Parts: sequence; C-alpha cells; structure tokens
Amino acid sequence: MSGARGFVNWTPARKTRVLLDMVQEVLAQYAEYLPLTIRQIFYRLVAQYNYPKTELDYKRLCRTTVNARRARLIRFGDIRDDGVTRLTASGFQGIADFEQIVRNTADAYSLHRAIGQQNRVIVLCEASGMAPQLARVANAYGIDVQSAGGFDGLQPKYDLAKSIVLDAEKRQGSLFTPKTILLHLGDHDPSGVCMFDVIRDDVGAFVEQLAESDDIAVEFEAVRIAVTEQHIADFRLPTAPPKDTDSRSKRFHGETVQCEALPPDVLNAILEAEIAARIDRKTLADVILREASERKQIMDALASLSFGGVA
Repeated sequence: MSGARGFVNWTPARKTRVLLDMVQEVLAQYAEYLPLTIRQIFYRLVAQYNYPKTELDYKRLCRTTVNARRARLIRFGDIRDDGVTRLTASGFQGIADFEQIVRNTADAYSLHRAIGQQNRVIVLCEASGMAPQLARVANAYGIDVQSAGGFDGLQPKYDLAKSIVLDAEKRQGSLFTPKTILLHLGDHDPSGVCMFDVIRDDVGAFVEQLAESDDIAVEFEAVRIAVTEQHIADFRLPTAPPKDTDSRSKRFHGETVQCEALPPDVLNAILEAEIAARIDRKTLADVILREASERKQIMDALASLSFGGVA
C-alpha cells in the first residue's frame, strides 16, 4: 500500500491481523497515556508478546500501523508522529466570541503550580515523542518538559542556562539560594549517556559564568533519572550490545536500552516520584487553595460585567 493516498479500504492478511490485534491491545492497555510512539508500541510487543526485536520487524510494525490508520482501524490520535511545526494566526470572530473565551478562561483560571517552590525543576527527555506523556505528570506540578533532540547544538544549551539565571534573578531576596534541578530521561546507550554528560557540563558552565557576571546566586544540578542499570534489572528491559561503529562505545559499559522500552505507566511513575522528592507539597496545596478563592472572585466580577450586549 506504498502508493496509497488518504483513507483506504484495507483487509490485512492473517499474519498482519494478528500483529494488528496485538497493537490494538497495547493501545487499549495504555489508553491513559496516549498517544504512544511507535517505539513504545514496539517495545511493549517485544515484552508482552515476544514480538521479534529486529529492525525488519520494527519496519513491519511501522507499515502495519500506517495502513491501519489509513483504513481507520487505529485512530490517528493514538500514535504520535513528529516533524511538523505549525504557526497559526490568531484573532476573534467578534465580541460574542471574545466574551465566550473570556468566560471560559475565567472558569479554567489556574495558578502556576511552582509558585513559592524553593526548587525549579525542568524535565528534559531525549525522545520528543514522549514529551506529551511526561508533561501530563510534570505540568501538574508547574514543571516544564522539553525534548533534548536539539541539545547537540550550542544555542539550546545557552538558552536553557540563560533562562535558569533569569529565573534565579526573579527569585533573589528569598531566604534560600534559588536552585534549578534538571531531570533527564534518555536511552541507556553511548549516545544517551554522552548527551547527558554534555548537557550537564555545558549548561552548568554557562549557568556559573552568566550568574557570576550578573552577580546572581544560583545553584544548578542535573540528574539522570532514566534509563538506569537498576531499571534494566528491575523491569527486565530488552537489551542490545553497543554498536561497534559508535566511537563512544569505548567509554560505555553494559548493554543498551532505549527509554521507550520502559512501559508508559512505569515511566510516568518514575518521573512523578523524582518530582515529588524535590517539591514542597504544603506549598503546592496552599497554591491550589488560593487558586480556588481567586477563581471565585473572577467569576463573581464577570457575572455583572457587560460586553455590549452583542449576540
């Protein structure tokens, strides 16, 4: 079906139907964590159904899911694809549209969950396709998630360091020294480990130098929270030897494992535990209480507000 366009009628062969049934079972099992990446589905098939862990079988899975989505056997929103950037134009349809948006916004009023926290936590994940899943955990604590895909370049590391120093400047004057903790999730392989080391050292150096030049007190710590050797043992993750062609393999010990081999629920639990260990829960609870009070004040004020009576 390589030349297919748009939606198609497709009747999978018996062998392909078996694979498709397994994929649909994985999507149903992890419905709470959708969309999944193809790699995450692949590793669930390997772990739960003894699906062959070869590049050819991975490509077969990719073809099958593409055909199934075109045939509307799998919803497009269940699998995450990356690579497209969209910049949309904004504007209102009129006063009535503006009024509805204002009232909807007021009804959803929320305070940033990081208000008052001593530590600023940032989550950095190697695979961009996993970012939305991780954000569901992190955003609930007011924590940003970003992919590390561009961090092999200089600008992203400088930009991150600059944002850390600017945030510390805003928080100066408190009883504590502002601290930023970077939680990194990446593959357990030569490239993934090396990427973390480079980000930790380069961002850390920029932070130190920028803070010194601006006379700002700031602490920075980078922690690799997944995948670890302990995770590989605890969850019996599928492994592979390092590639001989990777020059960094000489400095890497052990077998390789992709971060997407961790089940989505396990990955989220790991992240939540790491975040919970670094935030003040009482401060978070106070922010949530204040949020409810302020939302009521806003809704009460809007109740008597007129937008001109335009329907």
